[in-house]
Amino acid sequence: MDNNDSETSFSGILEGLTAFYASLKKVTAEIDAAMPKIVSTLEAVGKMAIWFRVVGKLAEKQIVFTDDLTADLACEWEDKEDISIAVEDYYYTLGHIRQLIDRIGKDRAIESYYMFYSEIVECSKRQHYQLACIGMFALLDGVLSDLTDMVSTNYNKRINKIKETVRKNEELTVLDRKLLCVYKGIRAASNSMFCGVDFKGSETKLLNRNWLQHGRTHRTYNRMDFLKALLFLDGILFFAEQGNTTKIQIEEDET
Repeated sequence: MDNNDSETSFSGILEGLTAFYASLKKVTAEIDAAMPKIVSTLEAVGKMAIWFRVVGKLAEKQIVFTDDLTADLACEWEDKEDISIAVEDYYYTLGHIRQLIDRIGKDRAIESYYMFYSEIVECSKRQHYQLACIGMFALLDGVLSDLTDMVSTNYNKRINKIKETVRKNEELTVLDRKLLCVYKGIRAASNSMFCGVDFKGSETKLLNRNWLQHGRTHRTYNRMDFLKALLFLDGILFFAEQGNTTKIQIEEDET
């Protein structure tokens, strides 16, 4: 991550989401400070150099990849002409979409929104992807407004552990990889998904809440658009859980 990433403000966010992003900026300060050194080290180490390049490509495409991006999977995706197609195949062709949908549905933060979430998923099954994306952004508005109790302690411990792992040239754990990948994805996707837009200008192919929620969109939506919104929600739920004030001390990870 370059310095511009760490200085980026989340502009265009609804008033109800301000608290979440203020909390996000506070708890990610330690990650921002450590990221340049982590990146420079990873970029110098074989497969992990490829891994971080793929993380960047995913972020550029608004993809918050929340499964385990292993070094082998990153190598497989490195040469793909369009990484979005590779991710779409991973979730839809290989069937990982069901696990993703189920995991989100079981999250405590979704409990009070479960019926709404179920209706959104049903829309996607019927291939009503524009309606599903509109619903997903409305759901995100509520969930993000709820998740304002993140604290920095757990994040600081996690990033310090990652720094030590990288320093020793040891393999990152599943949770280490996921935190870095989700963090990078959320920071990049937030800016394009929620940013303000000029409705007099041309609409891009990137997923954007304002074009949808203001009824100004004229493009066709597909299952990849829905998947991007779904993964963003899953990434937010994961990231918030790492700083949950009720979370027990960071557990030992599985490699």
